[in-house]
Amino acid sequence: MDRSTLIKLIHLARRQLQLDDETYRAALGKVCSTKTSCRDMTVPELARVLEAFKKKGFNVRSKPSLRGVKPASPVKSCPSGRPCTARDLYSRTLKRRSMSG
Repeated sequence: MDRSTLIKLIHLARRQLQLDDETYRAALGKVCSTKTSCRDMTVPELARVLEAFKKKGFNVRSKPSLRGVKPASPVKSCPSGRPCTARDLYSRTLKRRSMSG
């Protein structure tokens, strides 16, 4: 994982575990004794912090995928089930106008 993804996950873990600032920084200090900020840590240190939060109960959830869901079709269909042509749409408009008049 890259650095920015690890930092995002650590901050997400902080919110999910409901850690206040003091407890959060203490947890960072336990993993890396001289650093209490993610900004100062290297990628391996960030990975260790994330593993420590996972042991405390942090669950990484992926976003639900939309596989198999078809997007809404912008093409109107005619009563016959085929896509409408410009002629079909024009004739519908004429019928509506004649009925309302």
